[in-house]
Amino acid sequence: MPTENQVRGEWGEKQVAKLVDCQVCRARKLSQLAGSFPSLDLVCRNCGGYLAQVKTPKMDAAKAPDWRPRTLMGAGWNPLQVQMSIGSMRDLYVVGAIPHRSTYRLAWIDRVPGPALLANADVFEYRLAVIGGGTRRHAMFNIAYHRIPPACVINVFTA
Repeated sequence: MPTENQVRGEWGEKQVAKLVDCQVCRARKLSQLAGSFPSLDLVCRNCGGYLAQVKTPKMDAAKAPDWRPRTLMGAGWNPLQVQMSIGSMRDLYVVGAIPHRSTYRLAWIDRVPGPALLANADVFEYRLAVIGGGTRRHAMFNIAYHRIPPACVINVFTA
């Protein structure tokens, strides 16, 4: 059974796929990838040359549309390090999700281009986390979203 964060994350991926054009070919053909791709959530079905990651923080309706999270929970540290070492950071979409009945309501979608993330690599914070109720600690990362320069955050949709 998926967690609340996983359900919200999949909802956010669907919102980006539905509302955002590919940054390479400009077609609205973004599609969700299977969960086995670390740090990648979307691919363009038209050109195949565009990959992106999506993060979907929960927010309070009273704070919309101006609120942005301070920190985003990331994923595995090692895949991130590989992407950075080869200079292949993918775009990051951040989707504001307002809880609404049994689902969510869209507040906004921001995009941070991959090159902007590479140029501001200090926003990635290393952490150790226990996953799935086990005892082993895994190398993970958070994204200090509040430290990304405002000029690097592009609002692509506001409800």
